[in-house]
Amino acid sequence: MRAIFALFLLFLVADGKKSFRVASFNLWQCGNHVEKGLDKIIKHIKVVDADVFSFQEVQNATAMRQIVDALPDGWTAVFPNSSYPNIGILTKHPIVPESVVNTSFGVHATIKFDSGFSINFWAFHGFHKAYGPHAAFNKLVTNVSQIISGEYAPKERKGGRVQNIQEVTESATTKAAFKRLKTEPIFILGDFNTPSHQDWVEANKPKNGGWAVEWPATKHLTDLDFLDAYRELHPDPMKEPGYSWSPVAKTNYEWDFAFPEPQDRIDFIFYKGPVKPTNVTLYSGSEPLKMMPDHFYNDYPSDHSIVIGDFEYLE
Repeated sequence: MRAIFALFLLFLVADGKKSFRVASFNLWQCGNHVEKGLDKIIKHIKVVDADVFSFQEVQNATAMRQIVDALPDGWTAVFPNSSYPNIGILTKHPIVPESVVNTSFGVHATIKFDSGFSINFWAFHGFHKAYGPHAAFNKLVTNVSQIISGEYAPKERKGGRVQNIQEVTESATTKAAFKRLKTEPIFILGDFNTPSHQDWVEANKPKNGGWAVEWPATKHLTDLDFLDAYRELHPDPMKEPGYSWSPVAKTNYEWDFAFPEPQDRIDFIFYKGPVKPTNVTLYSGSEPLKMMPDHFYNDYPSDHSIVIGDFEYLE
């Protein structure tokens, strides 16, 4: 595990409340798909100004170090030394060094705030192949079990997205954190590469290829009493779908952009413990975006929207 530890930055308390912001940001291979991508990533990190970021597709430790070096003093980052899933945590606040651990698809750190509380934070990136919505919109698929099959165990990996998230929740780190839930919340943020069972409901079948699907990775978390921050504040998936995939990928690049790419909400903020969300939004910059394949000069450097969550710590 490679980690970068920086100076302490004071946490500002808004209106006397212990408020903070978290965000999930897929860096799209660290900005390689747009002009001056790393500079644009740093720009949007500053705009979003989260206390803690979950990163996916960081690419390498050098890129993470360049990001930290470009930010004001006080930022800290951790990064597992592996080629995939290229996850990382970036924060303004001190990280407890002995809390940094990683699973195959996640990295964890306990983060201490100056206001006197800590959070246990997982950055997560689910396996990217056998993407479920592609099966759901395939006319040859006749049974929901065919759609779900890709969520479990692609042969070339140890497991699918269900196993990826189970590895996080069944880790010794998370089990220990469960025992401290009265004072320390747990967060799991990232690109899950799967939709939510709370979105693919019966009433929403017309938007989802005619299917209602109980996507098992997100269902696993809600069965453990984790809450989906976006759906807590935006409960109607028909009125507020919250699509994070994709602000630029509206057609499928593998087929030369010849047919539509299913749009969905696959980037999540899950939480459990003494906090409540006060605002959850999606962000993809403020400038107009050109769609793929004409995206190279976009100001916003990702093919995923950033999911931003503002929270209040409950004493």
